[in-house]
Amino acid sequence: MNKFLKLPLFLGVVGGLCTAVLATTYAITNEEFLKREAERKNAAFKDILIGFGLTDADGSIKAGVETIEYIVDAEDSNFELSSKLSKVGISRKVSISFNEEVVGAFFEGSVIGFNKDVPIAFQLSFKEDKCYEFSCTHTESGPGVGFMDKIPDLVKDKDLSYFTSAAFDTDLGAGATYSKSGIMPAIVAAASDYAASL
Repeated sequence: MNKFLKLPLFLGVVGGLCTAVLATTYAITNEEFLKREAERKNAAFKDILIGFGLTDADGSIKAGVETIEYIVDAEDSNFELSSKLSKVGISRKVSISFNEEVVGAFFEGSVIGFNKDVPIAFQLSFKEDKCYEFSCTHTESGPGVGFMDKIPDLVKDKDLSYFTSAAFDTDLGAGATYSKSGIMPAIVAAASDYAASL
């Protein structure tokens, strides 16, 4: 066989084998990643139910607790997240009721910050008429990261009316313009949506 044909043929075979190995590795690790991500999200939601006092001592959900989940692009339009929420980066909302009375809500989403390639993922919950908890589950690396660290203490236990006033914007302070312009509308929209359900 001609020397000039052996090298491209060899490189083609090696390239094909490498592609097959990479594709198989991706399929295996992606499935595991998605499984862990779902477990992490469910664990965070379970922590909210525990914090709300809606679980028994053994960790099972109390009788009378009802949760309704709304997500973006759900097949059943009855459970589709409102465009007002999805436009500001919220991708999941769980309304929590106890004995047919709304007692809280859990929101999840991501927004664009300073580093446009790495979204800021967050979880936000409300209990009764206050913000219960805010956590940043994934953030960008770069300027403005410290800004995200101060939000949990800033919003915890604040009345819903706080999120419709200029005080929220003022308390966030100057700086971190990109991150602030992404996360602030998401928090305000979630608070407004939850307030409308009470």
